[in-house]
Amino acid sequence: LPSFKVSFSGVKGVHLLMGIENPAVITDIEKYVNIPEIQNISPLPGISTLKKEKISTLNNKFKFAKSLLQSLLLYTVYKGDIEIPSEIRYALKISHPYQLFRLSPDSKNRLAILLDCSSMSRGVFRLCSPHPISKLVSIPLSDMSTNKICKQYHDFENVKTDANIECVIERFENDDAKLFLQKPHTITRDHIKNILTPDKLLPTFAILLRFGTIYSMKRTPQSFSFWYRFYEQKFFYRYVESLVEHYKNNDFSTLKSYITDMAIQLDIENKDRVITLIELYLLKKKISYPLFKHKLSTLYYIEFFFNLKSEIFLIDNEENLIELFKDEMTFNNFLSQTQEIFNIATDTLFRHVIINNKAHLSHSHIDYINSFYKKAESLIDLARFYINDLQVDTDSSCKEEHLIKTIYFVSRLYVISIEFIREFYMLMENQKVIKTWR
Repeated sequence: LPSFKVSFSGVKGVHLLMGIENPAVITDIEKYVNIPEIQNISPLPGISTLKKEKISTLNNKFKFAKSLLQSLLLYTVYKGDIEIPSEIRYALKISHPYQLFRLSPDSKNRLAILLDCSSMSRGVFRLCSPHPISKLVSIPLSDMSTNKICKQYHDFENVKTDANIECVIERFENDDAKLFLQKPHTITRDHIKNILTPDKLLPTFAILLRFGTIYSMKRTPQSFSFWYRFYEQKFFYRYVESLVEHYKNNDFSTLKSYITDMAIQLDIENKDRVITLIELYLLKKKISYPLFKHKLSTLYYIEFFFNLKSEIFLIDNEENLIELFKDEMTFNNFLSQTQEIFNIATDTLFRHVIINNKAHLSHSHIDYINSFYKKAESLIDLARFYINDLQVDTDSSCKEEHLIKTIYFVSRLYVISIEFIREFYMLMENQKVIKTWR
């Protein structure tokens, strides 16, 4: 984004000002998403609801601009390099900047620095006019020709002196109002498209939509980092999918370079396999788009399950399953993840066994494959058996028992798939180390 114009609030704070190029930059049309560019990138949290509501973050220009700026502030507080002087850290017992800032008014914490993006707050647009309580004028503090705060205003006493009504009137009378009349920089559509990408503000924007203003700012650094990484990974793979889907036979090397640079910046472990997959589809034309999409999704889930996801579903007994799956959303999530992790297992077998014909596999690899195959086959058969009984048996008590059994066998399928993939790839890594040492 271009630099903000900085103005004194008239009391204790500053206003960061920026203009909008034209009305088309931020739309305000019912059921039209303000950011259609990201509609194909990722299912943002609550996007279906936000698209339907007339006054929502995505359909209302003021709320959209507010959320965008809140995302910028949230990103800066958690990910920016904010240095807090040691005396302030000691006096206020602060270990991280998030403890010092707030995105909304909080009367209980008088020490917090308020970061307020509200377009409805009293006096927000009170530019070059006196504050109703302090009587100090909201004067500009920055010079737009240098994009920096004027040196004399580094001292707050100078700000208060120049913000005195008499001083402001005198400056206008002496034709010394150049600083007042400078217009702020403008935001263009390209600016918004650029910052709402996986490597910039899009993950923070998603966190804001998921948890709301207050709970986003109250997350611990560890929690924020987890959710930020979660959306970084998720959006990267969906962004790549969208770029490839809408590729118009342009310069492939530019696309490849762009995706590679983003993958390196986001520390995507599967970046080489992602690029190879894109080349297979776009350049060599050896696979179809549905197969490309499936394989890309598999790469995402490999990264998701083995670098980020906790093992919440690795439960060995049937009794705990009832409590775990009482919530319908949790149960649906479990089934979806089981399907994806099983897909990874079958993809592993396909790439390393069928294509390469077991040529490079050790005896341990083959033992793991045979063991996984036998366990998976029996669990699938058992689950199918109880599902068939569920459809036939009319006794409700039996149905509940059969359902528990089915869920249990599916959960075991999840567990053995996880164990197989981990052991299989661990053996492969050990083989690489041995070969390198030799």
